[in-house]
Amino acid sequence: MGDPKRLERQYDVPRMKWNKSKIRADKKIMSEYGLKTKKEIWKAETEVRKFRKRARLLLAGRIDDYATRKDELLKRLEGIGILSKDSKIEDVLKLEATDFLDRRLQTLVFRNGLALTANQARQLITHNHILVNGKVRTIPGSLIKAGELIAYSNTKIKNEIDRSLEEKGKPVSKEKKSAKEKENKETAEPKKEWWLMASAEKVGVVNIFASRNNTIMVLTDESGAETIAKSSGGQLTKSQHKEGSPYIAMKMAQVIAEKAKEKGIKEIYVKIRAPGGNLYNNPGQGAEPSIKSLTRYGLRIISILNTTPMPHDGCRKKKSHRRKK
Repeated sequence: MGDPKRLERQYDVPRMKWNKSKIRADKKIMSEYGLKTKKEIWKAETEVRKFRKRARLLLAGRIDDYATRKDELLKRLEGIGILSKDSKIEDVLKLEATDFLDRRLQTLVFRNGLALTANQARQLITHNHILVNGKVRTIPGSLIKAGELIAYSNTKIKNEIDRSLEEKGKPVSKEKKSAKEKENKETAEPKKEWWLMASAEKVGVVNIFASRNNTIMVLTDESGAETIAKSSGGQLTKSQHKEGSPYIAMKMAQVIAEKAKEKGIKEIYVKIRAPGGNLYNNPGQGAEPSIKSLTRYGLRIISILNTTPMPHDGCRKKKSHRRKK
């Protein structure tokens, strides 16, 4: 069989990771472009470094067939949409990492108005809701060439984004409005899935993590991109053995319900999660009381979904302690 191949990383890591100014600059870029890790910035910086190196070698005359190599380099950057037709080889030396980040699929989805935030754009892409030239693209960091068309894979998602834009008071283009009216005429009352149900009231999602020693509740908007409120057992009690108790779960539900009413949310979806994996799959004792309390405090539950992760091969479950029989 032989030794397995050891893959090398395709990007360079900064020499000074703990440079204060570098950390601040990277944080600003991550929040602007909705990046998940700094690795995505390092990949863009590595690409810029490679193109600059090729341009310097061409200008120094160290590469044979100057005209052909120069045209290849400029056409490559022109195809990505970073440089224009009138650009020169000197313009390659002015490139920055943000030039490549601007051509990422996630950035273009957000800037073209297909998502409300950069984080929501990432979520739409990973959930197979975005098409590039008629094909589903699920990689947020993929570079989009000049002339490629980006659209929704599902008209229901488009309608939900437009509706949320109208609720926030942002203008929707006339083309979107006319297409929406035309679609409503063609389909009078289309059947809607539970996660895309349109309602006159604002709708939220309550995620409940219930283990044997703690309960955590998070309230988000319908898309899941914006966190509205968060509550845990440790915030309401100092006794460690009571963090996952039913009484504390009821108090947490009261906090979440008050925050939801402040935001005008009257209908919610509930998602329950136990630790799962190679641990136990049954939710803790705080799950059921928290759901009952949510309805008691005036929230209407549309549906309840169990999102506990199930094991599909992986780490072996921990064995019990060895003892005499």
